[in-house]
Amino acid sequence: MRILPKLLLLGLSLWLFGCNNQQKEYDSRAVQKLDNLVQTIGDLHSCSYTLHVLKSKKDESGEFETISNEHDVYMRGPDKMYIYSNGALGRIAYWYDGDSLSYFSFDNNKYKSYKAPGNILSTIDTIHQIYHVDFPAADFFYPTLTDDILNYYDELTYLGETEDEGINTVLIEASNQDEILSIWIENETNLPHRLVIESKSGENYDALFSNWRLNPEFNDQMFLFSPPEGSIKAE
Repeated sequence: MRILPKLLLLGLSLWLFGCNNQQKEYDSRAVQKLDNLVQTIGDLHSCSYTLHVLKSKKDESGEFETISNEHDVYMRGPDKMYIYSNGALGRIAYWYDGDSLSYFSFDNNKYKSYKAPGNILSTIDTIHQIYHVDFPAADFFYPTLTDDILNYYDELTYLGETEDEGINTVLIEASNQDEILSIWIENETNLPHRLVIESKSGENYDALFSNWRLNPEFNDQMFLFSPPEGSIKAE
């Protein structure tokens, strides 16, 4: 899901922008790890992964609640994507075939299709901007990730190697006056492993990646949506 402040690039470019008159401090080792991650993602032709998200936010009464969602994501560049999500909003799937983005709610038996741009990243931006649809951890697939983090955060620190969920990772941390961003990057593959955003307001976002598959072969049929018999078109 695209979740950080979107203040440049169509007003939404990632979660990572802004400017500050304070002296900024960036560890070159952390910058290099981010650059390596961006290059690894950029070299992929296709991929799939599972993302488990825990989001803590205030409910209508002002109390904090934790929402859990799991997403199975399949992408083939430049213009194919399928996502199956199960969580707070029920079971929902999204199909993007290069021309349109369709969603289907398994619980409500409803679907809807939107005209979409001709590539994955433009589709994510446009659909989020117009229809407020979020996509799991899309920020890592933007080539501007490193610059966006440097622009938005005041400090970027390399915290070294650490094991998380049985995976050997490198941990980097970025911070400003509003929040702390932690990113665990797999040492062996340079792929994102975990992302945590801790806000001073008390709201938190924790996204854990698993089941990475790199450059698998996906049939076109996976990305095509056909309304199930008896389903209802949403207004």
